[in-house]
Amino acid sequence: MTVMQHKAICDTVALRLRATAFYVTRPELFSPNANDVLLHQQEVNKKATQNITSQDKIFGRYKPKLTLETHFCGHKIEAGLYIELSLPKLLYGENLHEVTDNDFSQIIVSLQKVLAVMGVEVAEDALRKAQVCRIHYSKNILLKNGVWCDFIMKDIEKANVSKIYDSGHTDYRNDGHCIRFHTKYHEFAIYDKIKDLKQQKKSPSRSVEDNVHRIYQSIDLNKIGNMQVFRIETRLNSGKTIRAALERAGLVASSCSFEELFNSHFAKTLNLYHWRSVMQAMQPLVCLQDDLVTMWMRLSAKYKPLKRLQILALRCLMEKIGCRFITEHLKDNPTAQKLFREMQNYVPQSNYKKQIYDDITQAIAENNVIELPDLICQESEVFVCPDLNADLETEDKEPIQGFQSWVELDEQQRKYLNHCNNENIVINGD
Repeated sequence: MTVMQHKAICDTVALRLRATAFYVTRPELFSPNANDVLLHQQEVNKKATQNITSQDKIFGRYKPKLTLETHFCGHKIEAGLYIELSLPKLLYGENLHEVTDNDFSQIIVSLQKVLAVMGVEVAEDALRKAQVCRIHYSKNILLKNGVWCDFIMKDIEKANVSKIYDSGHTDYRNDGHCIRFHTKYHEFAIYDKIKDLKQQKKSPSRSVEDNVHRIYQSIDLNKIGNMQVFRIETRLNSGKTIRAALERAGLVASSCSFEELFNSHFAKTLNLYHWRSVMQAMQPLVCLQDDLVTMWMRLSAKYKPLKRLQILALRCLMEKIGCRFITEHLKDNPTAQKLFREMQNYVPQSNYKKQIYDDITQAIAENNVIELPDLICQESEVFVCPDLNADLETEDKEPIQGFQSWVELDEQQRKYLNHCNNENIVINGD
């Protein structure tokens, strides 16, 4: 396993194209037919969508979600195209790998090809200049020295981030393997990436990912072993939020185009900004690194027994239910607030967690991509990026598009193809 000198950027993006930037060649692939929107642009909020088909699910072909919708543009109504996709899955068929600045040209080419298959023609330059209306800047951190994601997640669960995300709330999902601090327009998500991949295999609906993208993961889970991948994501869910977040972090983007926002410096700066905010909220928890006896002895030089008992009682509550719950119920108690401030100044005898969190902070700041070449299923390249124009032979069967041999198909795929043969259904590449 090697760390490459490429910088990680993002996973999910949503792009918006104006009516003059695309041409629908196969309106029947949309539901309802795209002509219902394109030929009736006098009405607002008329919509047609194109999602993953049953054949795509069977053959593992990744495609973005397309939404054709009429909306006001200045003083007139026009149809715009919204494209939602996971960039790593477009290139690799899974999102444990991370995309880098060097991947942008390949992303544009691959996206243009898959859109053509979906019946939409778009010029490369139009994709580069497409407006970004949602982007998730992400970073995978490989934990070392026997540190588990659960260890960190349980610590973060106890932190009180209400002062940082004062207009939102915190969401703990799937037994704590995902924590999301969110406001109306953006989220900062922290989760165990490997556990999330395994959760998708068991119950996709409980995955952290969006419904559209979660079924596509060509990862061989048997090869992962005890690998611990800690994942953070800064999720900006509107154009207004993107501009505000960049301004807050001291970044400048003139157009918020795909080409401009696909930037590893932006990703690093925003992820580091939110991570450091969470670390600041965790400062009162440093006292938990000492056991009760050690803490009692260390406090004896400064406090009388009654004050020490109060501090230790608050420490026990923090350990059991976390700072957030205590703050919500004792926010109007001046004695409790004073105890909190004194606990923040406590220096533990053993500050072993500091190095763990310093390593994570350094990994986010360096933003290097971790290459994981041995974890990807290699049954067939077409599961990731099928050649939709190639007919390849099978054993004792008619040519099936996109597969090298009948042996490559799993049981579910064979049943589907047998059904197609029995019903005389023609399987097209799209």
